[in-house]
Amino acid sequence: EDEPTIREIIGMMINMLGYGDVTYKENGFEAYSSIKEKVEKNKYKPFDLIMTDNDMPKMDGVEFLYALDDLNILNQHRYMLVTGDVNLMKKRLDGLLDKSISTSIQKPLSIENLDYKINNLLKQPIKYHI
Repeated sequence: EDEPTIREIIGMMINMLGYGDVTYKENGFEAYSSIKEKVEKNKYKPFDLIMTDNDMPKMDGVEFLYALDDLNILNQHRYMLVTGDVNLMKKRLDGLLDKSISTSIQKPLSIENLDYKINNLLKQPIKYHI
């Protein structure tokens, strides 16, 4: 999430729900760079869940997922794409939604919906999508 206030609110909601630590990055490129550096040093430990905003500067959520695939670590994660416009996101993904993302959630987020989505996602086995 590139908007600091929304990023903090989502993190607080996740913590309130008891899902554990949250790692924040301002955009997809920053997240990718941090992960890539750890992969290159063999110090990368997969996340239980990656939430990424669809619409961010520098590298958006979909580009971020493809970049993780290029690092050969995409198959080690569950994903949630956060979007303000599900219809626009689906058009942009053009059929890749089922292949590359475990689930999506629309803004504005409610804590109940976020809990439902995360809980269901964490019950799913990790599978290779792209």
